[in-house]
Amino acid sequence: MKYYRIERAIGINQSGLNGKNVQGKEELFKRACGPNSFFKGNPVFDYLEPVKFHEKDEDKVPEMIYDYNFWWGESPLGGWLKPVSDKFKNILDTFTLTEHRFYPAWVLFQGEKHPYHVLQIFRKSYLDYLDFDKSSFNNLYNFETLNHHKKVVKSFASMPEVESYFGEHYNYDWSYERLVMDPSFLDIDFITVKNLGDLVSDRLKLAIEEAGLTGLEFHELPVAVEFSDWS
Repeated sequence: MKYYRIERAIGINQSGLNGKNVQGKEELFKRACGPNSFFKGNPVFDYLEPVKFHEKDEDKVPEMIYDYNFWWGESPLGGWLKPVSDKFKNILDTFTLTEHRFYPAWVLFQGEKHPYHVLQIFRKSYLDYLDFDKSSFNNLYNFETLNHHKKVVKSFASMPEVESYFGEHYNYDWSYERLVMDPSFLDIDFITVKNLGDLVSDRLKLAIEEAGLTGLEFHELPVAVEFSDWS
């Protein structure tokens, strides 16, 4: 199994969704959920509005709304939340995600409301699969830049130890030297991994490409996902 990072298609998707018109946003957007907790109840994000990323273009309406979106403007804080289309949700429903929830949403575009969803995935779910005994970490920034006197590679027993060490010695610059996951990770098709972003399996990547979903692209990971051999 191979994994890829999913990102906004920078050359195409130059817009985001603004939540300024969401009813009850005062409560929804002020850490009503955390990185590993869901919203209480079942809120509806009614409604989101597409806007251009650049200030000089903000008064211009984007040409289309995409299947994979980023926020731009007012948005919820605290949790990992991503607006996606019905089409994208229908595909994700046939694959395996770590702990997640879809909240109903609407996007107002060209005077018409379109059904969308806000996907929430727990940010720390990947730690359930990370094999610290076999993984290692370095002090590079963004996997390629060494901002310090020399490259350091170390192993740790937990993520708090990783963050504490690199925070104290290297201004929080760290990345994976070797990323090893438990074999059960092979069942996962969509997950967010700290310092790597949103990862999709090659089988989900193929399904997204065949469906022609818009607003996204795939990138090779800077470090391979390896798996523990428990045999």
